[in-house]
Amino acid sequence: MGSPDELELIALYIGNLMTAFSVYLSVTFAYLTASYFAGQNLSRFQTLALTGLYAFAAFSCVGSMVVNLLILADLQAALPGNLRGTFVGNANIWNVYMSGLMTIGIFVSVYFMYNVRGKEPPQAHS
Repeated sequence: MGSPDELELIALYIGNLMTAFSVYLSVTFAYLTASYFAGQNLSRFQTLALTGLYAFAAFSCVGSMVVNLLILADLQAALPGNLRGTFVGNANIWNVYMSGLMTIGIFVSVYFMYNVRGKEPPQAHS
């Protein structure tokens, strides 16, 4: 496989990464919105079901990103030196930081849900 083919594969894997990250952001924003607006009104089962579905979807996105970044790192390593990219384009660095930040985001989101559920609803003054 020549460099043009490898560069095309790299572009495809970068597209996959962007898709996985977009889905992660969408799922996380939906979970945070549901937590904020409906968190206090959900039963324990509903909260556990929502949190379980969110965790599964979000960790699937993280896993997809990790696999795509590992493949991308292998493709970058096969390229000649001037095409490997800079520090910013290094897939190994992105793998560590992005997967770590996304995992932290999942745990912060779950904490947010349980923090919202623990608050008393505002009382109406008569």
